[in-house]
Amino acid sequence: MKKSKLMISTAVILSTVIVASAASYKQITAEVRPDIRLISISGTKNLKDKNGNNVNALVYNGKAYLPIDAMENLTGKEITWDEKNNAVFAPNSSDSQISQEGQKPTDIITQAKAEEIALNDAGFSHLTVTYLKTKHSVNENKYEVEFYGGSHKYEYDIDDVTGKIIGCEKKALSNSATPSNPNADIGRDKALAIALKDAGISSKDANHILVKYKKKNSVAAYEVEFWNKNTKYEYDINAQNGNIIKSETKIKNTASANEYISEETAKEIALKYANMSENSVQRLKVEFDVSNGKAYYEVEWHIGRIEYECKIDAVTGAVTKYKID
Repeated sequence: MKKSKLMISTAVILSTVIVASAASYKQITAEVRPDIRLISISGTKNLKDKNGNNVNALVYNGKAYLPIDAMENLTGKEITWDEKNNAVFAPNSSDSQISQEGQKPTDIITQAKAEEIALNDAGFSHLTVTYLKTKHSVNENKYEVEFYGGSHKYEYDIDDVTGKIIGCEKKALSNSATPSNPNADIGRDKALAIALKDAGISSKDANHILVKYKKKNSVAAYEVEFWNKNTKYEYDINAQNGNIIKSETKIKNTASANEYISEETAKEIALKYANMSENSVQRLKVEFDVSNGKAYYEVEWHIGRIEYECKIDAVTGAVTKYKID
C-alpha cells in the first residue's frame, strides 16, 4: 500500500472501507479552498499535513474534501490509500477525535496540573520558586511554564492534553541579583508575609487570600488581598525589594464570617450550575468581596478563549449572575 494526495470527503472519512466505483457523467462544480479551517472549543486551526505543511481543501459540489495526510493529522490515526484495490482504509467513526463546531474536544489538563508537572520534573514546589508564569498556547496545544528556582531559569512546554513534557530549557543565572534581574523576585509567599506583618494579622486569621503578580510602568509588584472579619486589606508589594508601594483598608458591614459558605463550596456551585467539572476548565479562580453590605464570591474560568463568570451569594449559595464572554 502507498499513500497519495487523494482527497477524501469529511462526510465519509470515518467509514471503515471506501471502495471507488464507476459513475455516470454529470456537471460538477469544484474549487480549491485554502481558507477552510477546523474550528472547535479549543480554537481555530489551519489544515496541515503530518509534517506541518499547510494544505488546501477541495470543495466539490458544495461538499469539502481533504487530503489523506491532513485527515491523519486531525484524527491522529493512520489512513491508508490502497491504489491497487482502489480503497481507503480509515479508523471507525467511534474512535474519531474530530469535534463538531461548538463541542468540547479531548479534555485539556488544567493550568495547575501543567505547573505541577513542570515543577515536579525540576524538583521544586510552588513555595521554592519565584516568578512563576504560565501561558496556554491554544494554537500549539501546549502550556508554557516559566519559573526561577535556585540559580537557574526553567522553561517548560507541556502538552495540554496528555501532560507530556514536550520541551524543557534550563538556563544558569548570574550570581548577582540586581533589581532588574527577575531572579531577585521575592515570590508570592514572601509578599503575603510582608502584607500580613504590616497589617498585624496572623496567617491563620486571614481569609479569602488573593495574591496576583502585575507589572506597570516597568515596576513589578504583587497585589495582595485578604480579609479579617469585616475588614478587607489591600497591598501592592514591590516584587524585587519587598517595599510596600500602597496599602488600603476597607471596613465593610457584612454578615458574620461563620455564615459564609467556603470558597470550595462556591466553586462547586458555579461549576455545577454551568454543568462542568474542574478538570475540564482552565485558569479557575475564586474571589470574595462585599458590595452594598452583601458578601459574594466571583468564580471565573476559561475553556480555550471563552471566559465564564459566575457570581455566588456568600451566605445562601444562590447564583446571582452567570456570564459567558
